[in-house]
Amino acid sequence: MSNDPDQEVFVDGLTEDLITDLSRASGLFVIASNSVFAYKGKHADVRRIALRRPETYRATSRRLLTASLARLGRLDEARTEAQLFMMSNPKFTIRQWSGSQRFRDEELRRHFVEGYRMAGLPQ
Repeated sequence: MSNDPDQEVFVDGLTEDLITDLSRASGLFVIASNSVFAYKGKHADVRRIALRRPETYRATSRRLLTASLARLGRLDEARTEAQLFMMSNPKFTIRQWSGSQRFRDEELRRHFVEGYRMAGLPQ
């Protein structure tokens, strides 16, 4: 809006009030103001930010996203997701996971195992 520091303080306060008010509405998922302000002054794609927020995905979803990104050839993003997944699941191995899951068919199992390998998850 402006380079005026007073305006910046005003806009920050307005943003925080808006986030607080939106968080009171049922059915809305609203990211906390401290998370929002981490992106202040940066040009960022909100869809990508949402995909990387811990609140957005549980571990299972992050693991599936990892395999899907890898299979789509988006390896840098897949590796980033794999690292985030491993932070909350440090004992995960592809072998252990593959042996503990039931699949409709072998092709589906291979699909995920290959995605996990491509993303760099531990064997």
